[in-house]
Amino acid sequence: MVAYRYGMPILILMTTTQTTKITGNTYPARTWLKDCGFVFDKETKTWLGSDEAKSELERTSTASYSRANAKLIAGLTIESI
Repeated sequence: MVAYRYGMPILILMTTTQTTKITGNTYPARTWLKDCGFVFDKETKTWLGSDEAKSELERTSTASYSRANAKLIAGLTIESI
């Protein structure tokens, strides 16, 4: 998988067999998605991450962890590819 950071292509090697794709209103959640381990793909305008990143996203999106994150996840579409 190739993603872009600072306009330069970088190669992302995924060690898991499953990748998680996030679309939707991701701009307000971009810092949170980066912190969870997702990488933005400029070509498809989606966030891609491993199963570990998805687990971290689910852990930090509970209302008891952060009400702000719980509101942000409502605008996201999460699918496994």
